[in-house]
Amino acid sequence: MVTRDGQVNNTDITLSGNSEKSNYYVSLNRWSEQSIIESSGLNRYTLRANMDFNVNEKIKTGFRLNLSDRKIENNKVNWQEVQNAMPPFLEVYNSDGTYNGVNPVANTPFRNPLADVNERIDHTLTTNLLTNAFLEYDIIPGLTLRSTIGLGLDFRKRNQYFSTILPDRVAKGQDGEANIISRNSRDILNENTITYVKEFNEHSLKVLAGYTSQITTFESSRSGAYGFVNDVVTFNNLALGSDPNQNAVSSNYEKRTFESILGRINYSYKDKYLLTLVGRRDGSSVFEEGNKYAFFPSVGAAWRIGQESFMQSVDYISNLKLRVSYGEVGNNASINPYATQANIFQTFYDFDGTPSLGYTINALSNQGIVWERSKEINVGLDFSLSDLPISAVSYTHLTLPTKA
Repeated sequence: MVTRDGQVNNTDITLSGNSEKSNYYVSLNRWSEQSIIESSGLNRYTLRANMDFNVNEKIKTGFRLNLSDRKIENNKVNWQEVQNAMPPFLEVYNSDGTYNGVNPVANTPFRNPLADVNERIDHTLTTNLLTNAFLEYDIIPGLTLRSTIGLGLDFRKRNQYFSTILPDRVAKGQDGEANIISRNSRDILNENTITYVKEFNEHSLKVLAGYTSQITTFESSRSGAYGFVNDVVTFNNLALGSDPNQNAVSSNYEKRTFESILGRINYSYKDKYLLTLVGRRDGSSVFEEGNKYAFFPSVGAAWRIGQESFMQSVDYISNLKLRVSYGEVGNNASINPYATQANIFQTFYDFDGTPSLGYTINALSNQGIVWERSKEINVGLDFSLSDLPISAVSYTHLTLPTKA
């Protein structure tokens, strides 16, 4: 009574084309999934669009867009309990037509699976937008400026309603209950780079410098109402909850910012001797003043031995390269945005038998938090054997202990 045949429907419509100065790609997708358990599944619509334009010989621009909207019917049945723990002779309905909610063996209340499917509302609505646009300008031959800005939006809302006629609630004398849980996030990323490429004689040089900034915000809220005497409006009017002592409201807000100044130099001589130098200065708002910024360098070198003249007579080796690198990277994602700040919370104090609202310390400031820094050394030898059906890569690396 609570299962059915699963079914999936997938539909795609795609439109693409190009001309001398532009190209485009647009795709629309609909995905419908009917799960094996009744009243569970997924409906999703997705729009993707890519467009590029050559404004003139020096300027290029374009954008990428990915938009999705979906509704997920969350599973309302504990299938493992139905399969393994529920007596197979349980009646679905009582003699008066109401849902049965009593296990006659143990004489205890239980969640009626069919009632859960028919009378519980539990779905999640999600809308995601991920888009970015770029502008590229060739200042002079070999010197290019590129700027991109990206936006990511994520909106989620979960609606729940537990009906007044659910047998487990009737057995406990509980009226209807509604919950609305919202979660929204926004991410804005701006990247600006300037690149210089130059080749002269047997030398090749590529230099990049850039600045990036990122702002991420997160908001969540939860509202719950209890004591609905009927199921007419379900979760659409929380004010009708008649039990204010249980009604609950909570919310949260977080913000973190990040910026980086970076540079990279790639140099090669005769395409045999390679050198890469990278440096970046990263800053994050999650740290206290004095620890917000840190510098992370890396260097790498490689020698293409297989291109040397003394290797030309070695027919069975088609490629041979020796490489070595050292680098440091930083991480701040695991740190709470307000970990370095002290905070307080509400509480009640007793003044002569009368409760009065006040505040007390919730957490002390966490001083001395710095960037999580990982250091890695990598030494490797890459080679390919041309006359044998194998190709091998041998490498070793060492990651030094992380310091936070």
